[in-house]
Amino acid sequence: SMPSLNVDSMELRIDSLKFLLQGSLTFFTLSSKGIHKPMVKGRLNSQLDLSLLDQALGLSNMELKGLLNMQANINGRFDGDKQLFPPTNASITLRNGFVQTSYYPQPVSNLDVDVAINGQSGTYNDLHIQLKPVSFQFEQQPFSLTADLRNLNNVAYNIAAKGTLNLGNLYQVFAIPDYGFKGMLKADLALQGTQTDLMEGRYQALNNKGTLEAINWQLRSRDYPYPFEVPSASLRFDREKAWLSNTQIQYRGNSMMLTG
Repeated sequence: SMPSLNVDSMELRIDSLKFLLQGSLTFFTLSSKGIHKPMVKGRLNSQLDLSLLDQALGLSNMELKGLLNMQANINGRFDGDKQLFPPTNASITLRNGFVQTSYYPQPVSNLDVDVAINGQSGTYNDLHIQLKPVSFQFEQQPFSLTADLRNLNNVAYNIAAKGTLNLGNLYQVFAIPDYGFKGMLKADLALQGTQTDLMEGRYQALNNKGTLEAINWQLRSRDYPYPFEVPSASLRFDREKAWLSNTQIQYRGNSMMLTG
């Protein structure tokens, strides 16, 4: 409902959405009032065998497997101006995940996800987001990402990534329209610090190490007639220092080299 056509009085309500799949119940409720600074209350409880869900939905161009568990409770106001975030307790886990589509012959396999979002005060200060980790295998190459983010007012971050990805082939798995991407990504890095230390130049307080490499990147978009290309790029971290080397960017015959 939207009394007097005032978007900040608009209300959305899902009193109860639930279904049973082979004895596992999924239950979801949501109410929201307002657009710019909405008051939100919701609850989600779901345990799903994705292979059974795949069969029930009759997906013709995708095969899904894995055990997905989602739990969430949220109750409060979003207000970016006042740095308010609804008190939240949420978790998503996926075990032995598998995704194969008709767009590419190789699957994303061994997909394990463990994500938690917690914050009880209703402000940015105690919001805590964890990826612990997200990992998968694609074309016999493993990749993992872990992250721990605290306090959106002054983000304290601890992030690690390791593995090799053929981003062009991974892009084909999901066949996102109007864009095209090719290239390899190699990551072996760990980043730790705070937003304030980074923005105020206290680089000695940062604890970063490792490398990030881009190889033969090419991005196509319907908004540009020619592709953007990055034949090579390398970024190396060592505590407070970072070095950019062998970085070349090309567009329509124009080329730029970056080192430093």
